[in-house]
Amino acid sequence: MDYRSLQRITRAPGFFWVPPEQVQGDRLTLTGDEAHHASAVCRLAAGEMITVCDGAGNAYDCEIVSSTSHEVSARIVRSHRRLGEPATQITLAVGIGKPSSLDWIVEKAVELGAARIIPMQVDESPEAMGAPESSRRRVERWRRLALGAMKQSLRSVWPAIDDVQSLPTVIATFSEYQSRWLIDPEGVAIPPGQAKTDHGLHVLVLVGPEAGFTPAERMAMTAAGASPYSLGDRRLRAETAAITALTLIMHHLGEI
Repeated sequence: MDYRSLQRITRAPGFFWVPPEQVQGDRLTLTGDEAHHASAVCRLAAGEMITVCDGAGNAYDCEIVSSTSHEVSARIVRSHRRLGEPATQITLAVGIGKPSSLDWIVEKAVELGAARIIPMQVDESPEAMGAPESSRRRVERWRRLALGAMKQSLRSVWPAIDDVQSLPTVIATFSEYQSRWLIDPEGVAIPPGQAKTDHGLHVLVLVGPEAGFTPAERMAMTAAGASPYSLGDRRLRAETAAITALTLIMHHLGEI
């Protein structure tokens, strides 16, 4: 994508999401909430330009053909692949503390470019979060928040929000990542930025809840290959630590 394409997209009057199956040839169709937002809220009509992404890495500059509050049909003028996506695939694994904190973490992590977020039930997490029904409702909410943040930040990939996992389950996946960054007050400082990384690098960032990881949890992660990094001498809230860590690591990887 060249600079003029990016310039055109950021001037578009709307950025919308469509399921991939609603893209057919050079046409796509917005329905449900997306159609209502385009037609009734943004008041977009035939002949106007919008940008639509499918959440799977494809984005389309489109001209509206017809517009109602139930359905907006548009003709694809130009396509883009992985619009707004960093080259590095960063997974943020966060120990659950206050659920409202994780709402905020999901939104901001998606805006920054996280590819995947794993909510973790750890020793200092509230016990109620382990209940299946409570967990299911929370995850559904986080997925909706991720969709909104994807559109807000002009990204083309809807980041995955995993079901709540245990720390041992996450540790068992460590081999899937090229590097594993454990945010730990006893770790070393995150190194300065470097040149942009090659496409496809997979990185895992692990952040504890408000009370942090227990010594036993930190020992288990470092024994499995996680490298401990500190965010400085000040004590940070969980949401501040998660977003600060993600920002510094993305800068180190050349993504900011």
